[in-house]
Amino acid sequence: MGAGSTTRLRMSSPGRGHVPTARHNDVMDLPVAWSLLLLLAGLWNILIWPQFWRRVAKDDRARTPDGGTTTFFRVHAVIIGVSFAFALAVTVLGILTVA
Repeated sequence: MGAGSTTRLRMSSPGRGHVPTARHNDVMDLPVAWSLLLLLAGLWNILIWPQFWRRVAKDDRARTPDGGTTTFFRVHAVIIGVSFAFALAVTVLGILTVA
């Protein structure tokens, strides 16, 4: 796969002034380098966020003295959860477009 290689991603064929919408019978070219970048970015985030979660969970600010969770813990749980979901989506998109 050279730098000029492309993969096929199915999309609509936009006319002049038309906003593209996804349809399964039209095709858009996506360079393989972009597909690989999506894959790499997704995998990087899948590896990084769980490590960050472990650090947040061990942090003294994560728990109250009686063992309950704090706002610090809950806010980071949401940030990490959303980021991990995006990481999975980007990884899947990278896999689908590179194949």
